Amino acid sequence: MKKAHQPFARGIPGTYEALCRIQIPRPIHDKVAYENAVEIIDALAGHKLSKDQEDYLEAMALFVHEYERQLVDEPPLEPLELLNHLLEENDFALKELAQILHLDSSSAGRIKKGSRSITPAHAKRLGERFKVRPALFLGMQ
Repeated sequence: MKKAHQPFARGIPGTYEALCRIQIPRPIHDKVAYENAVEIIDALAGHKLSKDQEDYLEAMALFVHEYERQLVDEPPLEPLELLNHLLEENDFALKELAQILHLDSSSAGRIKKGSRSITPAHAKRLGERFKVRPALFLGMQ
């Protein structure tokens, strides 16, 4: 049986720079780089980490996520699906949506249900809040 490689056999380095000496966080373009990054993420997961270690783990996870996203040929979410997904992921209630859109709760509720359209001004505010392209909320991929 082949023994798995252990990137931190001597312990997890304490600084971001020391972790980068093991593997620099960078965009992933092939399966080998992907497997190496996943191995490092797995080795870090579940440990109490310092701020530097958390930052490094987050950077590696972002690159892995982007590579995986490119591999999966999923259709993009519809604007309403995207909005509701982001609200759920961020644990936002209708009140927070109303604040983002500068609307009362009942108008925000109609947007959330799909009985009122997302305007370009709403899309801009949502894009700024969730750090995505506003065009996604208007159905423009």
